[in-house]
Amino acid sequence: MDGMESLKPLPAPFKVFEDREALFYRGAVSLLAGGPGSMKTISMMNFVRKIKVPTLYISNDSTAYTIITRAYAMLTQQDMRIAKGQIERDPGAAARVLGRWGNVRFDFNSKPSIEDIAMSGEAFRTVYGEYPWLTVVDVLMNVDHEGVAEQNYWRLMPELKAIAADWNTAMVGIHHTTESVKGEPCQPMSAILGKANQLPELIITTHQGHYAVVKNRNGKSDVSGKTTFKLEAFPSQSRMEDAAQQEPQIQKVNLFEDEVKTDE
Repeated sequence: MDGMESLKPLPAPFKVFEDREALFYRGAVSLLAGGPGSMKTISMMNFVRKIKVPTLYISNDSTAYTIITRAYAMLTQQDMRIAKGQIERDPGAAARVLGRWGNVRFDFNSKPSIEDIAMSGEAFRTVYGEYPWLTVVDVLMNVDHEGVAEQNYWRLMPELKAIAADWNTAMVGIHHTTESVKGEPCQPMSAILGKANQLPELIITTHQGHYAVVKNRNGKSDVSGKTTFKLEAFPSQSRMEDAAQQEPQIQKVNLFEDEVKTDE
């Protein structure tokens, strides 16, 4: 009786994600995970740029200056060094460019608790009359919660799931992977730090513009991370775009192999 509109997935960030059925659903938790330098944050900012829905972005790992510079470079398609100079010389003009992201609100609390995240959502609703359709927590490691010292993300996931359901928001956590598990180039689901794999509906591992859907309750997935696709990356501009006419890169997988081999 309520209709299906709010139950549909958010728009695909890029066509290749739509083709692979790798979509963010409201009311659900998803993960984008990778090692250091894998361009997790740049990827997520480009997803936000393309999805274009009311968004709350909890940035506890990057400073406001870093996010502003990246967003400005991405929106103007300019080199980061040029973007920094323009922002510093003419902040008014930079503000007008960044005004294109009027649908996004950032929270730069470096160690937010679940209560802090909840309050940010309530503030968002007070200002805009609704909860964000997309909520990003970048990164999960810096959320202050019970079990954080032991990297026990099992305790964090139900809290994020409850918020996602209450707000009917697509909750996306940016997460780390263990460096001991090799990626080719994307890591398998077993590399997710803290093995926080049970509750998320969608888990994507990434490495510098390459992506692997390792868990997907609403489409195809490959836990090995060896079925990959890519976006065309412009790192100096913090920008990504669909790559033209690509086929999925599939490597042979031993379906009877129970464990992932790692380098000594």
